[in-house]
Amino acid sequence: MAFMNEMNENFNWLWHENGDINQPRGNRGVIRMHKDEATLLSKYCNLINGNSVEIGRSSGGSLYLMATLTPGKVYSIDVRSLESVIKKRFEPPVTDELLNKFSKFSNIVMITHRSEAIRINDTYDLLFIDGSHTFQKVVLDVINYWSNLTTYAIFHDYHTNGVKDVVDMGVECGLFEILETGKTKQGGIKQDSIIVVRKLKEIGEFISLIIARYPEYTLRIEPAKQINTV
Repeated sequence: MAFMNEMNENFNWLWHENGDINQPRGNRGVIRMHKDEATLLSKYCNLINGNSVEIGRSSGGSLYLMATLTPGKVYSIDVRSLESVIKKRFEPPVTDELLNKFSKFSNIVMITHRSEAIRINDTYDLLFIDGSHTFQKVVLDVINYWSNLTTYAIFHDYHTNGVKDVVDMGVECGLFEILETGKTKQGGIKQDSIIVVRKLKEIGEFISLIIARYPEYTLRIEPAKQINTV
């Protein structure tokens, strides 16, 4: 399969310790994502025509993949800067080598802030949610980034309770439909760990369902005034 060959040739370093193909290959490596999960993310980056948004950057593995394959801009959001994460996780000269890999991109909009405090004044065809996995944080990420999303959302770590609960409620109220899932071993058990959905409608009924089922969240899940814009 040509696409898998491209994954192997262009992104193989992401699954090796320190990004060095001469070092042992791990299941998650620099990207902190299994290869089957990354293949699914790559597939939908290839299907879009515009921008994408990433919530949760870590050491930049998924960002590198998305920036390579996204036709438009990639808005990458994390509370920590890419440089600070890489310098904390790796040692020189690996730190400079990894940071240099990102210097070639002109389509990355790097945002270092809490995701709930950002408003992106642009449309995007793909939303990749991989930030905090608590129920409340995932709800906020869906609410605050839904209006400008045109087509696909991908939730990483779907097997965690917070992410799964939000996705299940989104399906229940018809906010989106599930397109496909990817399975990986979690705690020795193979289960769905990444899920792709297609947007069907706007956020209103989803908010109403959350408030009705979890009234204690009423004030906390309403879209807040955004303190930053992009």
